[in-house]
Amino acid sequence: MKSVKQHIAQGTYRPDRHEGKGVTKGLEKPPPPPKDLPEAAREIWKAEVGELFAATVIAAKDLPVLRDLVMQVMYMRQAEADLKTNGLTIKADLKAGQKLVTNPAWRIFQDAQKIVLQIRKEFGCTPLSGQRMTMPEPPKPDPFDFIFR
Repeated sequence: MKSVKQHIAQGTYRPDRHEGKGVTKGLEKPPPPPKDLPEAAREIWKAEVGELFAATVIAAKDLPVLRDLVMQVMYMRQAEADLKTNGLTIKADLKAGQKLVTNPAWRIFQDAQKIVLQIRKEFGCTPLSGQRMTMPEPPKPDPFDFIFR
């Protein structure tokens, strides 16, 4: 369920549907990383969640998805490091002898990248998905406000 802020940001807010019961409240500040995350993932959490928190509304219900995002980014970075070290192809010992094959880290990188992209789309953090999100217009200043100051 989306928070009221998300509905407002996406232009789908309807008072008859979104007020009262079942309204998800967004978090007031970025959440700390879960204690079970590996140290490398904790640093990614701080960066990714900070960016997402600034760009969109994050609710408590989003935390498991954010954890998945962070883990996938960590796997992607580990695979990328392996690719830098060993290259796109590696020598494999097969029954027929050594043969050049695609580094398995390439597939891990691609799979993790697809998942990261999909999660970022859900939060409106890709160019196209960000354009689809609409922000409410800021309130117009009251022309008579100066009288009451």
